[in-house]
Amino acid sequence: MVELADVSVRYRDDTILEDVTRTVRRGDYVTVTGRSGAGKSTLLNVIAGTVFPSSGSVRICGHDLGRSGPRTQAQRYAIGYLFQSAHLVSWMSVAENVQLGMRYQRVAAAERRRRTSEALEAVGLAHRTDHRPTQLSGGERQRAALARSIARDPEVILADEPTGNLDATTGASIIELIESLSAGRCLIVVTHDEALAARGTRQWVVGDRGVREHVMAAS
Repeated sequence: MVELADVSVRYRDDTILEDVTRTVRRGDYVTVTGRSGAGKSTLLNVIAGTVFPSSGSVRICGHDLGRSGPRTQAQRYAIGYLFQSAHLVSWMSVAENVQLGMRYQRVAAAERRRRTSEALEAVGLAHRTDHRPTQLSGGERQRAALARSIARDPEVILADEPTGNLDATTGASIIELIESLSAGRCLIVVTHDEALAARGTRQWVVGDRGVREHVMAAS
């Protein structure tokens, strides 16, 4: 579960977010929209623990990300993050990229190999295990990035414009895959795409330093 309590983010004299309180439970699918520069990516980075709020608190699965103890650091690994670009290490194979996050978690080698195999099978890249990122298409690179995230078995998946660099057909297949593999987890997706935004069960609209919420009608 993700809990934001009175979160504010300020840069010098500029307030990006002010007193934001929101909760995301397991199984929720939240899409995040708003104009460019409104603070969508900042909000996602606050949840990821890569940006600390100026005030307020962020809790992931009950643990406060503002605390610096080892347990809290480990809890950040319960978060999977997908970017607009895949951010794969160019000189590593697909399998090595998938295993990278698990190395930081100190997952045993045999378990890393097992999870990597399962994750690549799930995203349809079992035949690309030994390829380098430069040998993959844009869609395949995003699939590899998704495999890297789910192999860590995260409680929360954050996606920042995950289809922004892809054509419509490839983007649709990627978002369907993200949705399928995120079942039972918290999924939060930032997007400018109105059709994608409508796919969530809830929508957050970021603007005027706040976050408004809309509950989407069941399809």
